Amino acid sequence: MNTFIRLSAFFGALLVIAYGFSGTEGQADRVWLLLLLASGVLLSISWWPRGTRTLPVFNRTLLRWSTIVVVCFTLVSLQLVRVQIVESSRITSRVAEAPNGEIASNPRERLRSLELQRGRIFDSEGRLLADTVQREDGTYARSWPEPTTGPLIGYYSPQIYGLTNLEAEYDEYLSGRDGGNPAEEWLNGILHKQQPGYDLELTIDLDLQKLASELLDGRAGAVVLMDAETGEMLAMFGAPVFDPNRLYANLGQQTDEEIAAIEAYWAELNAHPDDPLVFRPTDGLYNPGSTFKSVTASAIVDSGEATAATIFRDEGALEVDGRIIEELNRPDPNKVDWTLEESYAYSLNVVFAQLGLQLARQ
Repeated sequence: MNTFIRLSAFFGALLVIAYGFSGTEGQADRVWLLLLLASGVLLSISWWPRGTRTLPVFNRTLLRWSTIVVVCFTLVSLQLVRVQIVESSRITSRVAEAPNGEIASNPRERLRSLELQRGRIFDSEGRLLADTVQREDGTYARSWPEPTTGPLIGYYSPQIYGLTNLEAEYDEYLSGRDGGNPAEEWLNGILHKQQPGYDLELTIDLDLQKLASELLDGRAGAVVLMDAETGEMLAMFGAPVFDPNRLYANLGQQTDEEIAAIEAYWAELNAHPDDPLVFRPTDGLYNPGSTFKSVTASAIVDSGEATAATIFRDEGALEVDGRIIEELNRPDPNKVDWTLEESYAYSLNVVFAQLGLQLARQ
């Protein structure tokens, strides 16, 4: 077996392992195991002993079995690295449902969540959106006082459903595991002192968030408002909403009746035809709509087929392959000639349909 094949197999094994560490997060473990098996085959090819035909049978057999043992030991070591380092956070916080319907999760994490003073979340004006309060028994409970921002922040349900959205995205920060003074966090760990979570301040304006809720007026949809200069998110609202307070469950803080009510609310949300648990601004699937007209306008200008002053005709409707595209955006129904600049400003559907056809013919 020549050197080129051995080197190719070795570097191929490294690539497979690197992909397994970086590209299988959150995927089924069987994907990683298949990649691990493939890397084992490649390492065996790379490390297989050469020049053993002249050796006694015992020595030759010993060398080959030693290579197999080294490969197996390497694979076991890689598996330990993945479990204890690469995937440790996901495995630690994993929540699963047993066949009998019971929820299984890491008991240490559940106990830790009782003692943790999780960081609060505020809007851009310092108004409270998520809070952690201490109960009479010394444990802490999570609450969300503002209904319009509840789905954006997400639910936090350590005992049953885990956490989503901002509660999940900034969990390391809110739980105090990351984002502070490393020396202080290390010292607290050495002294077994509970590290409080860090507060999170959003760019969201609660007044604009409430306005978005009023404008949707109970209809399913999404509203996203950004600062065009800074890119800050000023409002991000999705409807219908759900109440994260009704999903909060932590070890020993709820009675069996309260847990049953939480599970009933969860079932109700999952059965809802408008999927309240889908946060539409980030998870909803929508056609690009008129926002894509910027792409079409740029393409027609770049092609040299039109300029901002080029005139296009819009008589109110256009038939394309048997489909009638109606014009609903003309400010003056009596005007039929529009420049590209005017068409873009008023988002004229008929004109941009013509542009699309013109680009398709190029």
